[in-house]
Amino acid sequence: VNAAAALRGVRLPFDGSALVSVIVPTRDRCELLSRAIRSVLTQTYANLELLIVDDGSADGTVEMVASIKDSRVRWMPNPRRGGAGYSRYRGAEAARGDFIAFLDSDDWWLADKLRLQLAEAEAAGPENLVMLCPPACDDGLGIVPLDQPVLRAGQPIADYVYAGRQATVLSSSLLLDGRLGRRVRFDPGLRVNQDTDYLLRLEREGARFHCQAQPLYVLDTRRRTDRMSYDPSLCSESRHWYERMRHDWPRRAQRGYFLWDLSVRYASTGHRLQGFLCFLRGLSLEAGSYRVLRQLLRVIGGGEVPTGLKLLRRQWLRALPVPRRVPNRIDPILAEKPAAAPPN
Repeated sequence: VNAAAALRGVRLPFDGSALVSVIVPTRDRCELLSRAIRSVLTQTYANLELLIVDDGSADGTVEMVASIKDSRVRWMPNPRRGGAGYSRYRGAEAARGDFIAFLDSDDWWLADKLRLQLAEAEAAGPENLVMLCPPACDDGLGIVPLDQPVLRAGQPIADYVYAGRQATVLSSSLLLDGRLGRRVRFDPGLRVNQDTDYLLRLEREGARFHCQAQPLYVLDTRRRTDRMSYDPSLCSESRHWYERMRHDWPRRAQRGYFLWDLSVRYASTGHRLQGFLCFLRGLSLEAGSYRVLRQLLRVIGGGEVPTGLKLLRRQWLRALPVPRRVPNRIDPILAEKPAAAPPN
């Protein structure tokens, strides 16, 4: 694999020579962004460039980034406000790396995220490769791993994301062949379902997906007013996106879109009845009784999992034998939660 890659002019990470371009879109998230930045700059794989693409922040973000004394950081203000998809599109256009990775400004990586993904990329060969991993979730009560299936060989992305037990695959998990990432970019005009849309278009361009079982980043799921998911107009935009994309999806993935996606979108904007109707339209016991009940309670609760259910899940996790309690290496790493301030 290494010899073939060398002939194609692709650098592999075995000697640390492969450059990773990390793209972080942001707007008015200064404190959260500083946490994300620290998680990138303290990676155990250090050969990276960090492209912070700012979509018009006015909260001190510019000054905070300017104070970071690290030559790997590149500041990219957008010429106009265009949203996260537009920022990721511009970041990929400017990326110089052999690999491209994305990180949302309110999430953060575990320290070995890049090293572990690059090691598997080296073994698999980088051409058209897309590495995925599940998150651990910070819901305000603590950080717990998200239990989800591993992508099966040949499984369609729509089926993986929406069908059965359903998987959470977001941009913060991605590491991909830089040539593929520059050729296939996020849709700069899409405001909703951006991550799934990008995966589907990568799939159509011949991407090879590899999914690691262990969580390598932390997803911030706390309810905050800066999230676009609370914008009512996104419900209709998501439905239009679905109608454009669904035609080659498996039937169970089409149903899963209503169960896992649209039901919570409606509920989060106060339209609980529409959310409940979407829940019924997508209902499938294939997802498992606990997951179905949890989703129903989310719809009833306006998009939020009830606190009592979160606490019950923590009690259940603590009661499990240690090897099953937390996947792989999460326990010791979570003690290293990034501080608010980035390194100088």
